[in-house]
Amino acid sequence: MIRRLFSVLLLAGCSIVHLHAQQPVASPDSLSADSIVYTGSTGQVYQLSETAYKKIHAKLEEEVKKEAEKEAKRAEKEAKRKARLAEKEAERAAKEAARIAKGLTPSGRPQRIDRGIMQTVFIPKGQWMAGGTVSYSEHEEDNLNFLVIKDVEGLGYTFNISPYVGYFFRDNMAAGVRAGYNRTYLDLGNFNLNLGEDFNINLKDLYYLEHEYEVSGFLRTYMPIGRSKIFGLFNEVRLTYAYATGKNSTGSGTEYDGTFERTHSFQIGIAPGMSAFITDWSAVEVSVGVMGYNFKWQKQTTNQIETGSRRTSSGNFKINLFSINIGMTFYL
Repeated sequence: MIRRLFSVLLLAGCSIVHLHAQQPVASPDSLSADSIVYTGSTGQVYQLSETAYKKIHAKLEEEVKKEAEKEAKRAEKEAKRKARLAEKEAERAAKEAARIAKGLTPSGRPQRIDRGIMQTVFIPKGQWMAGGTVSYSEHEEDNLNFLVIKDVEGLGYTFNISPYVGYFFRDNMAAGVRAGYNRTYLDLGNFNLNLGEDFNINLKDLYYLEHEYEVSGFLRTYMPIGRSKIFGLFNEVRLTYAYATGKNSTGSGTEYDGTFERTHSFQIGIAPGMSAFITDWSAVEVSVGVMGYNFKWQKQTTNQIETGSRRTSSGNFKINLFSINIGMTFYL
């Protein structure tokens, strides 16, 4: 910048030389003692007065001084900017150190402790799982007596099937869908409850039949037992909708009384269990009944005339050891 300024002033000085110059100098003897010599482009010699030279020199010094002041201001401004950045960085580092000391994440939440529970891969990402559970039970009674229950005659059965399929979108974690069908049948010919001479209940021709259909989505998480690749625990979160129809009746002939019922239910809950591989691609699974919240809406029609309804909600977080499901799962 200074060099360029000097060049401009030098050219201006040359112009002043030309203006203040007399006629071209014929010989060196004609130059005055206080003259400054300038040689033109044609080789002719001109003289510049000392006054003109001092003006040029003063102008140059003034411009150099102004440029130096501007440079000093720019340096001061840059130093202040760097100081502010250093102050902000120091403040940020202090806050970060305080956050780490308190065990907080960058968002201000408590930092989780990595316990290494999920480090062992039990089921790898990308696998499919398919399986299901099937159960069937039946009973038949003929003149059965048990404590205060007398003369029981009846038969019935319960059938349940529940296939499912899922996909492991992460190691040890799968999402999938489950379908289910339940059928319950009871035909009780006679039932006598004897609590003494003054209190005796006798029921005959009891009939009950129900069909239930359900569909659910689930999220299942596996955790190996130690570093075993054979035995593992799992927990399944389910969201289930079910629809059921049923009918029950008592008596016969003119004393017949029948009721038709429709039921809608919604359930959210968990089902813990254990898995044991018997081959590289199949495992036996044992799980307990679903624990969680259940909402149910029922509508009834009795003798095709009378109507009734019922709405219930319940929460159950107790493990029922008498409600155990055993099934097979295949990993593809």
